Amino acid sequence: MPGLTFDSLTSDILLLKNLLLENSNRIYSCMSEDELNEYEESYDIRLPDDYRIFLMCVGSGMNYGPCEEGLLKFGRMPFLYPRDFKQVSRHISDTFPFIEDSMHNHIHGVGGYIPLGTASCSNGYYWILICEGYCRGEVWIVSLSGRFMPCLPRMTFIQWLTDWIKGGNSFNKCLRSLYHPSETATNHPTFVRAAWVRRGAIGSIDRDMLV
Repeated sequence: MPGLTFDSLTSDILLLKNLLLENSNRIYSCMSEDELNEYEESYDIRLPDDYRIFLMCVGSGMNYGPCEEGLLKFGRMPFLYPRDFKQVSRHISDTFPFIEDSMHNHIHGVGGYIPLGTASCSNGYYWILICEGYCRGEVWIVSLSGRFMPCLPRMTFIQWLTDWIKGGNSFNKCLRSLYHPSETATNHPTFVRAAWVRRGAIGSIDRDMLV
C-alpha cells in the first residue's frame, strides 16, 4: 500500500475496529504475533501487512462482514471449498500467476492466496487475498470453475473492508459482473451492504470518516 507507513496503517485499522465494535459485530479473539510468526515461518510466507495487523489488533475473523460467513476466522475454510486450510497453506508461498481476469483449468493448480470467505448471494464464488506475486495484497474473487478475477477497482484488504463499511459499492459491481455483465447496474440486486445499513443505523455513522 504505497504512501502508508506501518503506524498509519495500524491507526486506520484500529479505526475500523472501533466502528465494527460500535455496531455489535462479533469479532473473534486476536492472534498473537508469536502465532502469526509460527505460521509464516512454517510456510515461508509473510502475510500482507494490513491483513496481518487486522489479525493481531482487531481479531482473527468476524461473524458478520463482507462474506457470507462474515470474515472467515483464520484457519477455517468456506463451506464446500475444494481445498482444506493445510492444502492452501502448503501453496501460499507460490507465486500467484495472474494479473488480470483469467481462467485456469482447475482451482487446485493455483497457489499464493488465502480465502477470506464466500461471496454473498453467490453460487461457487469466493473472496481471496493474494499473498505472493505481482498482485500481492489485493482481494480477488475465485470461482469453483477456476475463474480468477480482481476487484474493479482493485482493492487491498483494508480498502475492501472499508468498502463494505461504506455500503459495498465497489465489490457489489464486481459481483454483479459475474452474473449479468451486459446489464446496467440499476437492474442488479445489491449483494453486500454494510452492517449498519441493514440495521437501519446509517445516520449514526459518518461515511466520510474513511477514505
